[in-house]
Amino acid sequence: MRNGSLTRCYDEGCAKIASQVRAAELLLRAELARAHPVQSDLLNVTLTESLPAFFQNYNPAYGAHETPLLAGYPVLDFPNGWRGIEFVQRYLDALCLENRLLRLLDPLAVHAAVACYAVQNGIAPRLLHDNLCEIALAAALPDEITPEAGLALLDRLGCASESVRRFAERICAGRGGELARLRKQTRAGSAQGEEFP
Repeated sequence: MRNGSLTRCYDEGCAKIASQVRAAELLLRAELARAHPVQSDLLNVTLTESLPAFFQNYNPAYGAHETPLLAGYPVLDFPNGWRGIEFVQRYLDALCLENRLLRLLDPLAVHAAVACYAVQNGIAPRLLHDNLCEIALAAALPDEITPEAGLALLDRLGCASESVRRFAERICAGRGGELARLRKQTRAGSAQGEEFP
């Protein structure tokens, strides 16, 4: 306020918000173009309906921070404590990171892991409300789930992305118990307990 009028501060704030919205919309378009082929109704609705509806309804002049994102897909790094466009940016960043990891894995193996997990839970794969990346990662990891095992998997897949490597390491460290539980459910249908391709 010391460096300019209230109108100037408002205009600068609106320009910043408009820039954030444009960047998030472009990120969504890019993610739609390269989405993983695993079918999930919840993920598809989030990408094709919920996020576009957020952008359509977002208006900084009328309580933009109150505009909800009605996205049911559970990203692993859920942006608790954020609202409005800041929430959407972080939600999209988390979703894109998970999808980058998914795209490194063999699509047929991911499909098989998700299908096996769904069967174990008595639901059609496309109707799952679970995080697909976590299911696929659990199936791809060896029996001992550690941050080192996550990094070794990414080495085997030829992943040099630091952000994906840090993500896998963090998920293996913080969600090892959940990954181990999911691993049992993604391997239960395999006759010989073959390793994830």
